[in-house]
Amino acid sequence: MSRFNWDSGALFQSENLPPDLLDRAKHARFLTITINNEVNPDRGNDIDSIKSHVLNLNADWGAGKTYFLKRWANSLKQDHPVVYIDTWSTDYLESPLITVLTELLEQLKEQTSEKVSQTAIDKANIVLKKAAPKVASAVMKKFLGFDLSIFTSDSENQTADPKSNDDTKSNDSKKNEINFAAAGEAILNEFYNEHKSHKQNVEALSKSIKDWVKLVKENPVNKICTTTIDYPAYIFIDELDRCKPTYAVEMLEAIKHVFDISGLVFVVATNTKELQHTIKAVYGAGFNAESYLNRFFDSKYFIRTSLSVEMLLTHCETTFLESDYLVDKNVVLFPFVDETKEKLLSFAVSLFNAFEIAPREAIKIINRLKFSVLSLANVKVDISVLLVMITLLSHSKEKYDTFLFEMLNYRYANISHVTRLSEVQTAISKVRINMNNEEQEREIAEESLKLGKDISSYLKSTNSFSFSHYLAAISERVNGPFGTLINTLISNKGKIRGSSEPDYGLMVRILKCFNDVEMNIEKYKDVVELANNLDMA
Repeated sequence: MSRFNWDSGALFQSENLPPDLLDRAKHARFLTITINNEVNPDRGNDIDSIKSHVLNLNADWGAGKTYFLKRWANSLKQDHPVVYIDTWSTDYLESPLITVLTELLEQLKEQTSEKVSQTAIDKANIVLKKAAPKVASAVMKKFLGFDLSIFTSDSENQTADPKSNDDTKSNDSKKNEINFAAAGEAILNEFYNEHKSHKQNVEALSKSIKDWVKLVKENPVNKICTTTIDYPAYIFIDELDRCKPTYAVEMLEAIKHVFDISGLVFVVATNTKELQHTIKAVYGAGFNAESYLNRFFDSKYFIRTSLSVEMLLTHCETTFLESDYLVDKNVVLFPFVDETKEKLLSFAVSLFNAFEIAPREAIKIINRLKFSVLSLANVKVDISVLLVMITLLSHSKEKYDTFLFEMLNYRYANISHVTRLSEVQTAISKVRINMNNEEQEREIAEESLKLGKDISSYLKSTNSFSFSHYLAAISERVNGPFGTLINTLISNKGKIRGSSEPDYGLMVRILKCFNDVEMNIEKYKDVVELANNLDMA
């Protein structure tokens, strides 16, 4: 299915959708094949022989449910009638049923060829317009109460004779009395007539919708690049868990009881836990919302997400990490002085995983980092330490305070000799950092040659290593001038004492000295604690 290639952007309902960085197209491909085989295994052309289906698409926050639904809908419209409905944008309206019908009419009409006779369109429209309000009214009565107008007697609607004002006044109390015997009979008749009328209207509505779907299948609009349009029709319901509780419940009721129509597949995207809270807001905290929701869905599918550079790029605005912006602001984000975005986000993922930061919180942290950087100008800041501080303060004030204490008291300087690490030190020991900057290393190599030293081989040996080594290096009280550090590197042969590994700490100090980066925890605190007050949605 080449239509599920999401490597490039796409236009959907006047919205430019970016390329898919999270490899979500595979889910759409799998679900399409599965649902089509379930509802229309023989690929029949008789809509009445095709089953209806309701899929609950559940996903972690950060998986991009809305993006996924739009890309999926955009891919399917080449081969199926497709309707996409953002319920969050319409929950101020009274009836979700009318919302669905309106969107069905508008969007299916756009997918129907202009060659279709206006008579066929008008015929479908007339039935929909007549039946829809009555069906909607019946659905809404479950929540708005029973129509008490049936208790009104015919005599009360008649105009009084002006010559009998006195008699009317004397009989006011009798006229206002309710004949409960007649009312009971009226209620039974009303229920019978309402049930019969409601059933007829639902059947008419069902037939009219199927007629519309047939029109799209048999007369697709010319701009849809396909040879044939197949059943079923897909109706995507988005953002239901964000709607008003009563609106969400009415929408589910309408899908189940009104739109259970042959040839229609509903895909309802939700954060199901949030939707369960919505249901309980209507029926009470002790209500079994999970069991209730199971009544509405024929199948469920869960899209999991995990922290990755691609996920952060998808959900975070990262222009502040672009080289052009940093040069314009004269800001150096040490130690990632080249390829800043890629290396910093890779470091961030390692850091977030070490402290078990959830995707939603990770995105908020990157936003706080952004506004921290935006508040800076003409500075050389250690962005790795700044990010650790923002992460820990967002995650745990206790761990944040522990880290500050450890940094201010140089607890990382001799971490390799510490037998019992703190919880924060243990987590940080799992974090990896890649600060290999080729351009910078070439400049340092040239400077070292001026001192009569060739250290190019040592520079090439530094790459990805434990962040604990990095913190140990920047925790040194005295960095020393550049020439002294180079001589130290040569005299120690660039090795950690008693080890064949490169002396990462010494390399960090050389790079830090070369960039003249200020490492001041107290100054960073102000920026970090201000940024922590900001909570972007």
